[in-house]
Amino acid sequence: MTGWYIAKSKPRKAKLLIESLSRWGVETYYPEIRKDGRKGGKLEPLFNTYIFCKFDARSPEWQAIRWAPGLSYFLEEGGALASVPESLVDYLRARTRRWNEGAIEKRFSRGDAVAIVDGPLAGFDAVFSGYLSSRDRCLVLLNSVSGLSSVEISKNDIESAAASWHGRFGIETG
Repeated sequence: MTGWYIAKSKPRKAKLLIESLSRWGVETYYPEIRKDGRKGGKLEPLFNTYIFCKFDARSPEWQAIRWAPGLSYFLEEGGALASVPESLVDYLRARTRRWNEGAIEKRFSRGDAVAIVDGPLAGFDAVFSGYLSSRDRCLVLLNSVSGLSSVEISKNDIESAAASWHGRFGIETG
């Protein structure tokens, strides 16, 4: 049965392992994130030396896969290969893409309706005010008891109000 497994590469051999596994038709995912936040910023591994691999562990190729150049071992659980759900790999792909694109593109403009989806203010709706000089921060206006309050939060904690749970279920806000 085809599934996602986690390979541990030898130090500084992740790229070699990925190339080796691809020769055997193994789909790999090696999540990398942009560290310094600049457009040309360097990508670094999210999990150094760990690579997600999709293959059929009962296939004849398994014997070659388990001895691929650059491989230390596959993670095991109870004496068998430890599998991870495809939804986890999809989630990591989406989050790393969002993080890396956030370093390049500005997703919101002043006055955009946003929903706070993570952090202590999750569930609140706000109005986007602007990005701050720090790569990860932005300013939103939150409707509070005393009127509009300016709040600094991580830009990764907000999404378009149309994409929030309110919008997905047709609930109008404001």
